[in-house]
Amino acid sequence: MFEQFFGNYLVGRGKLSKEELNRVIQKQKETRAKLGLIAVAEKLLTAQEAEEVNEIQGRLDRRFGDIAVDKGFLTAKQVEHLLNLQGNPYLCFVQSITEAGFMTVEEVEAELANYQEENGFTMTDMEALKSGDVDRIAPLFIPDWHVLYFEYITLTFRMISRILHIPFYFGKVRKQTEYEIECMGVQELKGAHDLFAGLSGKNNNLLVIAENFAREKFEGVNDDAFDAVCEFINCINGMFASNLSGRNIDLEICVPCWYQNRILSSKNQFYVVPLYFDDKEVDLVVAIDIAYDIIDPKCEEPTELKG
Repeated sequence: MFEQFFGNYLVGRGKLSKEELNRVIQKQKETRAKLGLIAVAEKLLTAQEAEEVNEIQGRLDRRFGDIAVDKGFLTAKQVEHLLNLQGNPYLCFVQSITEAGFMTVEEVEAELANYQEENGFTMTDMEALKSGDVDRIAPLFIPDWHVLYFEYITLTFRMISRILHIPFYFGKVRKQTEYEIECMGVQELKGAHDLFAGLSGKNNNLLVIAENFAREKFEGVNDDAFDAVCEFINCINGMFASNLSGRNIDLEICVPCWYQNRILSSKNQFYVVPLYFDDKEVDLVVAIDIAYDIIDPKCEEPTELKG
């Protein structure tokens, strides 16, 4: 994830072209293997054990190494060894960009210092960013949050990586009381907490979610594309509800729905998280335990959920 944040900064600064950044990221992917593959190659896990851990990870929101330790397949020291072999994201990025001849180490370090200064990041913040760990990176971009907002947003980041398998990065979270919807897939959760979660995009941008989830192409943001977006949201919410259930916090998952050309309005602030997939922006919109209306600007009255 570091390469997305810093790489796109370099593109914006004119230090890299978008094509050059994509080449660097592809090279980095080739050198940064999955932990399970490394463990099998190092003969610390059998292929069957690695597959078992992967299967569990598909049901539980936990890291590969933590599950392997709990199963008794690996020790904590072995996991640390594997993580070192996997490679530090920052070092892998620098290696990839310098080997391609796009920038020197000195140029990368100079731009990194500019990036730190422009964002007001501390040295501790920069170490978190370089780690590539979403749970350490997210607090840099999420303001004073309710713990459930933080849990939901970071879970969404992990589910994008695990299910969609596409590179992305995110911008600073915005707090808003009104949001203009062009196309949005939505699902509500009710119970100990009430949650509204939607993925919203303009100009067919939601197709990046729909097509990578469904593994097929759609002719625009049609009903089938909306179904795919809503099913992806349902996967996120199912995992979120399961996580909270383990803490005796019960939520009922409602039927997903979708909106077009509406306005989300509330007297209280909700969160909007800009997600960037190459040149496409998709907003994650989350409202927890607040009252809100979905307004049709043509009649300025709350509208019913559309499913």
